[in-house]
Amino acid sequence: TTQSMDSQKKETNQRGGGRGGRGGRGGSGDGGGGGGRGGRERARGIDFKIKSKFPKEHKEHKERRDKKDRKENAFRDNRYSHLDELLRVPFDGDVSLMLIFSRKISELVENKHYELLISSLGDFEKGGLNRLNEIARFVTEVDGPKTFQKVTIPIIKNLTRPALYESTLKQEVDRIYLKFESSDFFENSSRCVQKIVDTKGTASNLIFQKEHNAVDYPTSIRDVFVPLVRLVSKIYSLHRAAIANELFAKLVMSLHYLYDCEINSQSQTVNKDSSDDMWREARSELKFLITKLEDEKQTLAPIPASHSKFAEKQGTPIEKKPHPVLMQYAMEYGPGELRAQGPRHDNDNSSIEFIKTQPTESELLCEDGPYLPRNSIDYPHHLPPGFDRHLDIQFRLFRYDVIGPLSMIVQDYSKRLKKNSVAGGTRWTATDGYTSIHYFIYNNVAATRSKGSELVITFQQAPNILKKNEKQRQIYWDRSKRLETGSVISFCWKNAGCPVTWQFAKVVYRDSKMMKDDRPQLNISLLNPDLLNEFVEAAKSSKGMVMIASNSGFFESYFPVLDALKGLYGQMIPLSRLLIQGNSLENKAVGCPKYLDFIRYLDFSKITLNPSQSFRVDLRGPFPSDLLMRSSTLDATQIDAIRTCLTQELALVQGPPGTGKSYVGIQLARILVANVTQFDLPILCVCYTNHALDQFLEELIKNGINNLIRIGGRSKSKILEDKNLITILKAGDVDRFSKPKKRLNQCYWETKQTEIQIQEDIATLALEKLGWEHFKDEIQKTSPHMYTSLRSGEDREGYSTKGRNKKEKGWDLWVPIMRNREVRDVRKDKNSFSNVNELLNKDPWHCNQSERAQLYHFWHTRIIEGARNRLKSNMLQHSRQKTELEHLQAEERVNFLKKAHVVGMTTSGVAKNQKLIHRLQPKVIICEEAAEVLEPHILACLSKSTQHLILIGDHLQLRPKCEVYHLSADSKKGYDLDISLFERLVTQCRIPITTLETQRRMHPSISEIVRRCLYPRLKDSPSVTTYPPVRGVASNLWFMTHSVHESNLNEESQSKTNAYEVDLIKEFVRYLLLQGYKPGEVTVLTPYLGQLVELRSALSKTTEVFVDDRDLEELEKNDLDAGEEEQIQFKESSTTFVTKDTLLNRIRISTVDNFQGEESEVIVISLVRSNPNNSIGFLKINNRVNVMLSRAKHGMYIFGNSSMLETSRHANTLWPVTLEYLRQKNAIGDYIPLVCQLHPKTNTDIREPSEFRERVFDGGCTLLCGARLPKCGHACPRRCHPDDRNHVAAQCKEKCPRIRPKSECEFEHDCKKKCYEECGPCMERIKFTPPCGHATIVACSLRDEHQCTTPVNYLIRKCGHESSQDCWKVQEGVITEYDCRTPCDTPLECRHLCQRMCGQCVHRASAHDDQKIRKKPLCKSKCDRNLFCGHSCAEVCHPSTDCPPCKTRCTVHCAHSECKQECSVGCAICNYSCVWNCDHEGSCKLPCGAPCSRLPCDLQCDKFLTCGHMCPSVCGEKCPTPDFCIYCAKENVQGKEIDFINLEDFKDYYAPVVKGPPNQRLEVYNLDPIIILECKCVYTLSSMDNLMELEKFYEKDQNSGKWTGLKPLTLPSGAQYSAKTCPNCRKPIAGIQRYGRQINRVMIDVTERKFALSFKQEISALKDELQKVQNEVNEAISIKKGGDSKKEVPSKDKKKIMSFNQRGDSLLKKFREHPVRKTYEATVARLKQNNLPHDMNDLIDVPVVDSTLSLEVQMLQADASALGLIFKKNQPQEYTKTFKKYELIKQSANDSKSYSTAIMAVLRIAKLFMIAYQFEQFESEDSSKIEKKRVLDLLDDAKNRAAKLQMDKLHEEIKAIIPQLIKLDRQELFREIFQALKGELSSKRGGFGAHWYKCPNGHYYGIGECGGAMQQSKCPECGATIGGGNHRLAEGNTEANDFLEAVQGL
Repeated sequence: TTQSMDSQKKETNQRGGGRGGRGGRGGSGDGGGGGGRGGRERARGIDFKIKSKFPKEHKEHKERRDKKDRKENAFRDNRYSHLDELLRVPFDGDVSLMLIFSRKISELVENKHYELLISSLGDFEKGGLNRLNEIARFVTEVDGPKTFQKVTIPIIKNLTRPALYESTLKQEVDRIYLKFESSDFFENSSRCVQKIVDTKGTASNLIFQKEHNAVDYPTSIRDVFVPLVRLVSKIYSLHRAAIANELFAKLVMSLHYLYDCEINSQSQTVNKDSSDDMWREARSELKFLITKLEDEKQTLAPIPASHSKFAEKQGTPIEKKPHPVLMQYAMEYGPGELRAQGPRHDNDNSSIEFIKTQPTESELLCEDGPYLPRNSIDYPHHLPPGFDRHLDIQFRLFRYDVIGPLSMIVQDYSKRLKKNSVAGGTRWTATDGYTSIHYFIYNNVAATRSKGSELVITFQQAPNILKKNEKQRQIYWDRSKRLETGSVISFCWKNAGCPVTWQFAKVVYRDSKMMKDDRPQLNISLLNPDLLNEFVEAAKSSKGMVMIASNSGFFESYFPVLDALKGLYGQMIPLSRLLIQGNSLENKAVGCPKYLDFIRYLDFSKITLNPSQSFRVDLRGPFPSDLLMRSSTLDATQIDAIRTCLTQELALVQGPPGTGKSYVGIQLARILVANVTQFDLPILCVCYTNHALDQFLEELIKNGINNLIRIGGRSKSKILEDKNLITILKAGDVDRFSKPKKRLNQCYWETKQTEIQIQEDIATLALEKLGWEHFKDEIQKTSPHMYTSLRSGEDREGYSTKGRNKKEKGWDLWVPIMRNREVRDVRKDKNSFSNVNELLNKDPWHCNQSERAQLYHFWHTRIIEGARNRLKSNMLQHSRQKTELEHLQAEERVNFLKKAHVVGMTTSGVAKNQKLIHRLQPKVIICEEAAEVLEPHILACLSKSTQHLILIGDHLQLRPKCEVYHLSADSKKGYDLDISLFERLVTQCRIPITTLETQRRMHPSISEIVRRCLYPRLKDSPSVTTYPPVRGVASNLWFMTHSVHESNLNEESQSKTNAYEVDLIKEFVRYLLLQGYKPGEVTVLTPYLGQLVELRSALSKTTEVFVDDRDLEELEKNDLDAGEEEQIQFKESSTTFVTKDTLLNRIRISTVDNFQGEESEVIVISLVRSNPNNSIGFLKINNRVNVMLSRAKHGMYIFGNSSMLETSRHANTLWPVTLEYLRQKNAIGDYIPLVCQLHPKTNTDIREPSEFRERVFDGGCTLLCGARLPKCGHACPRRCHPDDRNHVAAQCKEKCPRIRPKSECEFEHDCKKKCYEECGPCMERIKFTPPCGHATIVACSLRDEHQCTTPVNYLIRKCGHESSQDCWKVQEGVITEYDCRTPCDTPLECRHLCQRMCGQCVHRASAHDDQKIRKKPLCKSKCDRNLFCGHSCAEVCHPSTDCPPCKTRCTVHCAHSECKQECSVGCAICNYSCVWNCDHEGSCKLPCGAPCSRLPCDLQCDKFLTCGHMCPSVCGEKCPTPDFCIYCAKENVQGKEIDFINLEDFKDYYAPVVKGPPNQRLEVYNLDPIIILECKCVYTLSSMDNLMELEKFYEKDQNSGKWTGLKPLTLPSGAQYSAKTCPNCRKPIAGIQRYGRQINRVMIDVTERKFALSFKQEISALKDELQKVQNEVNEAISIKKGGDSKKEVPSKDKKKIMSFNQRGDSLLKKFREHPVRKTYEATVARLKQNNLPHDMNDLIDVPVVDSTLSLEVQMLQADASALGLIFKKNQPQEYTKTFKKYELIKQSANDSKSYSTAIMAVLRIAKLFMIAYQFEQFESEDSSKIEKKRVLDLLDDAKNRAAKLQMDKLHEEIKAIIPQLIKLDRQELFREIFQALKGELSSKRGGFGAHWYKCPNGHYYGIGECGGAMQQSKCPECGATIGGGNHRLAEGNTEANDFLEAVQGL
């Protein structure tokens, strides 16, 4: 019975479970795991009480219960028909709900609704993450209910499908997997797995029994193993800290035991549908995890738990046993927390996972060197050997190479800031001893607006760019790489009381059209968006923000490479075992690519000569190399390279120069595309540069692969224009209504909406003053009644506050009553918000100023804080939206890319598009020029899907470039960042390499160099042996050696030049072009940028040159593309795209580094280096030399110092071997061996550049050509020339031998032209007599057309003149009055005579002439007016305008010096001692430039001339030359008039003396001595004394005629002395000592006038500028006159105002240094030194400069200070300071009797007070009233003085300004009335401001109610009748409009 009941009970449970299973789709045995009710209760331990006595009742009971269970299950299925509904219900351990959850997931996966599933489970709000958390923590069982197999494993299996974890919704997927990262899940899973391991092989096979409809249940160990391994691997990849959890390690080891169990098991229950690939992949992932567990035990320290964002419970950490040497190394030098001193900065960490890719401020400012591990397995490292260690090294080195230069710049500029050594500088250089970085400073940065998360900034243009015009600026920015998109820039500023703040950003967009302005615009994005608030507010308030940019490669494109390296860290990369050092040879075994495992035969027909014929190759059999070589153009080594690439998962192909390695890559791509299925496509082709990528893809298209896509926007290929991904997306056929497209559009618009909100928030933060539109929402939220009152302008009682205009609301009236001083006081008060709640309940119009300030500050603070918080939230939301948008766009792009056969990208493009590559999963990667690519760039291309990596390159050629020199291998520091992956795999990892051996480029004589040095197995193709010899040169290979030193011998200079080599190459290239070579066939190479610049400058003068973009970037980066070279670039075509056609017409000049992979027919090399130190620089690097010597096809010519290359201590092995080979071939010498093409036996050796022009000018030799010209038969006159051998373009210079036939010339003259010229009409000159009889000479062919031009007299009747006219005009009768050639000579208005011809002059036009009179003639005469300087005006007559400044050279000079400036420029006055002296009157004691103080001497000079005769001049003057001797005078002197009183000339005047005895003195004849002027005119002494008015300057005794004393030089006010000029030539008289008193006094007056004129012009310009600024300020702020209050004063105006004082000081300094003042001081000093009487001051008067000029400058300074008060509110000391300035000016003006200036100063004081009053510059109202009274008193005094002095204009200004001051007082009165009466009328009806009136005596009163007058009363002030009746005012009462206007202004 017991057995029967047990079996019955078991059967019942099974049936119940079965029904439950049917109802719940998944019950199985023993209650079905809770599927039905009975099963569920059984699962919970509840048993049915079965009564065996009533089997029928039991059966009925059971049927009823089953029916009920089916209904419940059906209800539950219907209820949770959608997954979202189920996610909202907690499971609470209900297995049936979990089963439904698992089934829903399975349904979505089966229907491929992956995105829906991910978005449902990964969303925080939908509850999916909570349900997954319950599943992960649920205690599962293997036996019994089997919840582990039925719930956990199916869910994990579906969630780890590749379609899910490869989704673009990466964030949601990561959240889903990380929900399983819990110790509960690890512990439960490891327990269940261990139990499966324990029970496997026993009698229990029910664990994996397949049940009905249970398709997701595991049926084998593999079905458990694969999902769990995938999940654990994914958890580790997302959170590497999980490896430190002991429970996680336990689960990994349990899975390892499960794997061993499966391997050792002979079970036949394995599901045949299980994929071997999935099993293999899971096995590899488990092996990887076990390796990581072993590595974790060797690491130095656990990863801190604080770094984990997702860890909930770490469990017990794994015990670690690091090596003691590593521990010591880490403590001393290690990274982050491993270092004994702690982390260096906030971004220093032991794990690169937690290092921010973008630099932080403290990191860049940190002076401790970064942690830089050596790039070798032999050096210690804090990580154990492995791929993660290798990634750590590459990441840290590459990151420092990117941000190291930026750190150098930041630290350098910070040091300069501390030393205050940055003023005025815009270009600086930072260096660390190895690397020099140029950086540039841009000042006055301002943030103008935002564009989403981007900011638009403006900055001050660099001074050197500012000098250019707009067109030149745009060309500059078009060509410049500075500030280009993607570059990283720095910002720094210093706020008050704070240290310098730094922030960093990347340039998002740069438009050259916006960069040409004075303030260019840039779109930037901060690297740390969290600091956006701080940056915006700093850009608003900081006036010293600067931007720092560099030409170095701080590009944003490097950051994705670093992110990609971080993404690889801790991941399982299929090829990683082959890429690291130190692995055993077993681990280095290179296998076949996995995707080719199932492909045995490949079709090679595409690369054969006959593509239509099949050519199949068996990959597992012997490779048909010989047959393929016969059937294709490939050589043996190329075929071997293709075989290697197709049979090895990591293939290296070395291609020496010219061996066709690119060709191999193209053929390889053709084979793969033709054979591999679309499932394994596309192939990813990667190149380092855009140029190389374009070339590779173009060749693929030419070879028939058209289905390719290029990613990246920097392609310059026209062929690839329609292959660009962006172009394909635009033209692609995309369903706009599909769900993905709808979601993409929706996400796009959501992102745009968020950007708009960000713009609004940034705009709010950027404003200095907020308006009603900003306050209204906050006011409505905190106090609705205040909002209503302030919006409508009414208080609670309904009284309105009428505004000044319709647009003005109550807020505009409420705010201005506050004073800014009170707002600031409130802001300083920490308890300012203590009573704000009470204030919010008050009527806003009842609040006083302090209360309003509190409310204003409260609302303002909430608005700003709200904007900051919203901005922060919106930035986070925008970041999420942008990420999702990128995911959706990537999904759209992937759909196109998967259809392509080939996808081409640059290495940086791969790094940027990592998400796209992750989704695309390319299995094959082909990398071109791999040896020139930094290893991090190639590592960033790898992913889990990579199965085949093909690297093509040559590690013996150029290495990659490093920004930081000491990271390179050449520095010998051990970092070796520039050793490429290709080179490292060859030299360190011993990966097999295939080398191509047949070169098809170089002539055998050239290839022998690299064959001897580097490639001993290199062979020459037969094609290169047929190359022709280089035309015009004796050898295809030559080294011209010299010993001329380089131009720059400074070793620190990176730019080396050699002028001698430049001249040689310039002439040699010209010679090659004369040999018939096209410019595109000749290339000039040099290792130095400086030499490239010199070569470009020299060659561009004779031919067009081409410099590659990469070289142009390097030139700008090193700041070498400037000055003259920049102008050359402007002349060149600005087109960035250069076609092959244009290249053929240009000489290519390039550096060696940027010419790898290219070739040319003839290569000319300039080595540059030649110095006494034997330093060869770049020439010591084998890689560079290899490239340099392997570019030539036909010929190579080297210019350099060969002896230095051999003897240098730095010389490498290449140069000695090369030079030895050249000597063997006799291809080296100190000359260039040229050979004439036409005379092969004629050789010319050229040693100097000049010899090219002298000996081979025409490209041949010195022999005459002598060839017979085909057109004429003459001999060619040129020297031997190889160009134009057929003489097609030759021009024969012989005389033409042709005699004209009679048909051409009546006289049969011979042709007189050159042989090459057309004969044309006969031009022989013959005598010809026309009918008029005037014989003439004319050309033979022009006789019939001849018009006689012989002049004949002809009387013109209308004017009456007899004019000379051409004969032919008289004969034909065509002469009119307008042809009259007689001068007009009519006086014009300017008093000059008209110089026009009569026929042209309007004054002689006949009044009866019916033709139109022409316009009035202008005078063409010279003005000739006398200027105050003594010169005459040389301009054309200008009667209506003043003469311009004199441009004649200044004539001021003395015995000491002379002035060499223009006359209009004020010159200094000589202060040396005067040289005028004689024995009779002594010497002058005053300065040379002062009026002389001695008396003139009238005696004749007693000296002799050089001719031996007596000097005819006066005593004290310089003796003349013998030309003026009375005996030896020349004829031109004897004819000069010397006495203009008696009108006698020189000869007649001295006739008595000449006739008398020689050397007789003139006194005997009573003749005056003569004065010889500088103009060589001669006059007698008496004539000159009269002319110079000598008696006005000296006292003279009328009896004796002697000079007795000095006369005072003072003149009446306004009078001035005028300069005297020569009566004959009118040149100013100067340099005569006798008239020094007059001349110097005149020169002082002239100098003063010049100075005053110049000074006034500067003052006028300053006035105009200040007035312009004042107008702009008035327009912006509209001081108290109803302007737009929102408009801000331009910051440039503020700066200009502040600079006026400094500019005024410079003018005053100039005034104090006036030369006249210095002369006056020197004169007074000489008087005192020589003890002369004090009354001499009047006699030698030197005028002092007019002081009113300095007063004008001081007035301008004071005006600027007054205007500056607008920006300095509540600073009364500024007002007082400015007031004192005006008072000082007023006092000085009164002292100097400049009363108008004094009155103007008072007017300025009044205006100053008005500005100060309106802009709150007084401490209290009382102080403002006192100050106003003082100003009014000053105005009264000034008004009286102006009236007295009859200064009407000033008087009117004073009268106009006084009422304005009084009005300010009335406004105060109105405010008091406003406050006092407001309460009294508050209970009345009607508005407050609408009903106000004045009594007859002007007192104000108000009427309530409707405002109409209904009764009379008495005025409380004066007793007059007020009010009225019947709505009419009493007599004398009026409306108080003035009061209303005043109140509205309050």
